This record gives sequence, C-alpha cells and structure tokens, in this order.
Amino acid sequence: MNYPEEWNELPKHKRKKKLKEFRREQERKTNSVKKVRNWVIVIAVVVVGTVGFTQLIKKTPEQIQFEQEVKVVSLDGKVEEFPIEGRDHVSAGTSVEYQTN
Repeated sequence: MNYPEEWNELPKHKRKKKLKEFRREQERKTNSVKKVRNWVIVIAVVVVGTVGFTQLIKKTPEQIQFEQEVKVVSLDGKVEEFPIEGRDHVSAGTSVEYQTN
C-alpha cells in the first residue's frame, strides 16, 4: 500500500488509525469509480440500443417504393370471400361441394 513515509514515524495507534482511514478513502474512491463506470455503460447501452432500433425501423426509399407497388397489385379487399367449408359439420355419407374462385 502506498502511504506517506512520515506515517512510519507516528506511534503505532495513530498509524493504524491513519491507515484505516486511508483504506476507507481508497475504497470509497474505487466504489465511486465503479458506480460511475457502470452508469456510463448502462447509458451507452441504452443510447446504442435506441439508435440501432431507429435505424432498424427506418425505411429506405426503395422499401417505400416496393411497398407502394405491392399495395397497387395486392388483392386485399378485391377478392370475394367465402366461408371455409370443412367436413366437421357434415355426416360421413354426404357429398360436399367446395366453392373456389
């Protein structure tokens, strides 16, 4: 441990007190540095995550144009919908005709 040399000249009791105080001060400094470091890491992760997420959801002009072209040729709302017929509600001997487009 690095402490001033003049402490060696002090009586044993005072030297122990000063060393104990010195250790506590060093621990406080270490703990405060760790806390600051951890908060900086947390803030950096949040910032990087936010920037990454915004970049992921950002659409390029090509994507926007492609989505508009898909909407133009899409059949959503243009096709007549028929209920799906299954065999669950029909007895085994009955023939079932399926309606298709």
